[in-house]
Amino acid sequence: MAKTNGEDSQNVSNPCEDDEAVLLLPQLPDDIIRRILPLIPIKSAFRISLLSKQFEGAWCSGPEIDLDEGNPDGGINFTNVLRRYLKFRTEGKDLHPDQSLFKFRVRMAMDDPVREDILEKLLIGFAKEGSIKVLDLSCLTIPRPLSLQTLLHINSLTSLRLESVPIRADVAHYYTHNRSDTLLPFLKTMSLKSMQLPHNNFSDMLISRCPSIETLSVTSCCFDLKSQQYTFWVPWSTTLKFLELRNCNFRSISVDSCRNLESFTSVSESPDVKTLKLYGWDNLKKIEVLEKHLESIDISVRI
Repeated sequence: MAKTNGEDSQNVSNPCEDDEAVLLLPQLPDDIIRRILPLIPIKSAFRISLLSKQFEGAWCSGPEIDLDEGNPDGGINFTNVLRRYLKFRTEGKDLHPDQSLFKFRVRMAMDDPVREDILEKLLIGFAKEGSIKVLDLSCLTIPRPLSLQTLLHINSLTSLRLESVPIRADVAHYYTHNRSDTLLPFLKTMSLKSMQLPHNNFSDMLISRCPSIETLSVTSCCFDLKSQQYTFWVPWSTTLKFLELRNCNFRSISVDSCRNLESFTSVSESPDVKTLKLYGWDNLKKIEVLEKHLESIDISVRI
């Protein structure tokens, strides 16, 4: 296949060769193809979909979509993969009304405004459809801050994982100080990795406004330097059961009245972590604190 500068960078250079390639693709039932596709790298699946409408429909309409760019220099324009999937979600999804999206994972470089625009449109579409349960976003490069509003409107989510995804501080501030609405009502598991949190009330919002949250994992995170905030605060919660903090640069960690918390982990060699306060637990079964530079720890457990 030859590269061009058009919308699809991988175009067919010889119609005869394309016909031969299509003939080589087996005509299999869609459910069989959907079992095969997860075993094929996304770029290979994309190339096949250019030659077979059957593979394209099966790839785009599957309940689990995993888009991993891998090596950005891998010989295919990953932006075109996103374009093709967005086109299917907006124009072709009615062809497969029985296939609702359960999980969406994307790991890619976010150094292109076109990609950011496509991702935002996909997230808005997920919010409207209301079927997605698992969302996993990972940025290989630091993009412009993502609108938190776009994420928080996907009410069907039960699991959310964000890695290196910057959050707009102004929008986060709005949601923190407007407490009338419930956010992500069915969310049970959240994982944050390599994130700059807008301010210390951000963690308050994640817990107190998500009424079903059970597991929160925070790894290699810190506060935005512009916020001048230092305390990672987890407020009162009756649902949180597992809290894990690893390699984070929070000066102070405070967990207050999480009565059903069963497991707490705080591990870091950061010289910034100085104080740890844990209050009001009824069901604590495991506690692991390995903070090398900790100066003060205050633990109060209900008996």
